[in-house]
Amino acid sequence: MNLYFRLLRILFTAWRAPRLADPFQVRELSFRVWPFDIDFNMHLNNARYLSFMDLGRFDLMTRTGLLKIAFQRKWIPVVGHIDIKFIKPIPPFAKIILRTEIHGVGEKYIDIRHTFFYNDHPAAIAHVKGAVIHKGHGRLDPQFVLDELQKISS
Repeated sequence: MNLYFRLLRILFTAWRAPRLADPFQVRELSFRVWPFDIDFNMHLNNARYLSFMDLGRFDLMTRTGLLKIAFQRKWIPVVGHIDIKFIKPIPPFAKIILRTEIHGVGEKYIDIRHTFFYNDHPAAIAHVKGAVIHKGHGRLDPQFVLDELQKISS
């Protein structure tokens, strides 16, 4: 089951909300773990963490204006690497908070951290290396991408 309804909720919320002036601002989303999100061990499926993280990055890109710029300039945001540490299982029907933040900028990647909270305690922490590709021109310098975001927000 794909996360279309959750994606629509994020789009609707981002459409009504003001743009984030600072791309480094922490974003939080809340989700409920439904039966189609769990596996045979009766906890949140490992693959669903990745899907929730996609939604977190999509929310961040939408709220900062990166998604709009990407469409206009034919940029493609991609993930290059994900490292996730599972701390404790999340049971069915639990409410979780996903915190998404740009953690830093390297030479090749924008470093993003996702933290899943369950009962106010971290349940999983993921570090993602993301890049922005320009069709036909290759990977863009991460600092250039952030500078462009700063230009449109000022």
